[in-house]
Amino acid sequence: MNLTKDLKKNFMVIGDKDYYEISKFDRGYKGIEFCNLGGGFIKRIKINETFMNDYENGKIKFTNSLPTHYIYGKISCEGMDLKYVMGYYNPIIRWNGWINPFFTWETCQQINNACTDENLLFKFYEHESKRRKPIRTLEYSNQYDCEAPFIIPSQKINGIEVYDCGLGICWELFKP
Repeated sequence: MNLTKDLKKNFMVIGDKDYYEISKFDRGYKGIEFCNLGGGFIKRIKINETFMNDYENGKIKFTNSLPTHYIYGKISCEGMDLKYVMGYYNPIIRWNGWINPFFTWETCQQINNACTDENLLFKFYEHESKRRKPIRTLEYSNQYDCEAPFIIPSQKINGIEVYDCGLGICWELFKP
């Protein structure tokens, strides 16, 4: 074990299940600044005897990779006219504790259809392609977000094309 080397990694894992993003090692504080995955308030942990015991016993670890286990489930958002939509999420990756969902093109359309015209979240572009399928571009376009508009790149989860739609929105698992 080499703490100096481990502190250069991106993530700290406590108890094999709680992942945190390392912000920096603070020499003046003699500790680590970290936050929840996806952001949130900065927290600090001192590198003291208790920390070193947990580190040496494997209760605290450091890594550069995250588990890629995604779950397909019912996801909701307060204020949305839909009870829930179906999407993928990684239970470890959250934004300030909120779910960071991945939705299909069709689900994004379903979400937009439930929004009022002035609160639309997405713009959809389909371009002709020499391939069989058209090229799709999804743009986040909420007029109240100062960082919009921007293109949301697609990726594959379990072989299905999805879009990262966390977008700073307070998504959560649906509770009947």
